[in-house]
Amino acid sequence: MHEIIQAPVALIGQSILAAMNQVAQPHANVIVDGRVSPLSEFFLTLGESGERKSAADGWALAGVRARQRILMQQFVVNRETYEAAAKRILADKKLSGEAKQAKLGELDKPKAPVMPLFIVSEPSTEAIHRQLIVGMPAIGLVNDEGGQFLGGYAMSAEKRLGTLTTLSRLWDRGEFDRVRVGDGSGSYYARRLNLHLMVQPAVASLLLADPLAREQGFLALPGQLPQSTAGQRKYVETDLGRTAEYQAYTARMDALLEQEWPITDNHELDPPNIVLTPSAKRAWVALYNDIEKALGGDGDLAPIRSLASKAPEHITRMAGTFAVFEGDNGNSRRTHRPGGAADAALPGRSHAPVGAGSGIGRTEFGAGGVELVARQDGAGSGDSAG
Repeated sequence: MHEIIQAPVALIGQSILAAMNQVAQPHANVIVDGRVSPLSEFFLTLGESGERKSAADGWALAGVRARQRILMQQFVVNRETYEAAAKRILADKKLSGEAKQAKLGELDKPKAPVMPLFIVSEPSTEAIHRQLIVGMPAIGLVNDEGGQFLGGYAMSAEKRLGTLTTLSRLWDRGEFDRVRVGDGSGSYYARRLNLHLMVQPAVASLLLADPLAREQGFLALPGQLPQSTAGQRKYVETDLGRTAEYQAYTARMDALLEQEWPITDNHELDPPNIVLTPSAKRAWVALYNDIEKALGGDGDLAPIRSLASKAPEHITRMAGTFAVFEGDNGNSRRTHRPGGAADAALPGRSHAPVGAGSGIGRTEFGAGGVELVARQDGAGSGDSAG
């Protein structure tokens, strides 16, 4: 994928990770010593204009958008069929009012498609609430021009605190409160929100310097500012969609998109819990202790303490994402990939996670270990079994 699109490796890797996480999030949680966490992750990718952010995002989410289009078309047909039948009943002058209501009750009222809306790009907090309540209980907030969201209504001065609080709570526990005049108020649980914003560095600097975003913990998310590939790219006469690697990736994405969601009668997700294998648990504990040690004093993670302190949580969520993508959520429900997940959460201990030159290196993604992102020179493997 990198050889054809020729965007920075880390930018493509972040797009693939975000897409994988979006389709995996409704299918599992991850549990460590009784602490259950959603798989949902938030991603921030920085890149100058012309770094092919839209191309990377487009290819990574092509299957998701295609599936959404098909389901919405089906829904429109079902809705029109129902409305036409209802109109015929209501227009029947031979039926009394009670008889008409009885007939309407007998109609097979169309249900919304399994996933009528996968992706939203520039929503308000109210729109996110509504979609998670009346739509499906897991969505992705994805925008390859993230400045539209950061500079939009949801992040305006009067709305910023509410938006950041809602996003942080959805990431942390998958729940939110909704207060309205009239109907619709309440607390909602077991929802999932994946987020990926791709922004130019000048725009991102406004967010990164926002004390409110920092205090709310919104900035403690996997971020990338990769080295530019501009000026080094030559046209490659290859259709990425016809390559074996990309077809294997999309096949697994399609399988997860078609897989039934574990939804309760209360419209809440009730997925199985993924646990770490014993060897993975030992590796994760070692990573946890190593990270904690590097946070103090003049440790190499001290400058990014707010992010690094959440790295163990990011690692488990990404490991769970890999497990779902590789098909481990339905049977063994165990994961053995804290190493690769750690590479994604803390991409290079000598770099800040958002900084020039950082990258996830070589990362293998499911479907028999399909390698969609080329290995960076000098980068570690990131595919350790733990």
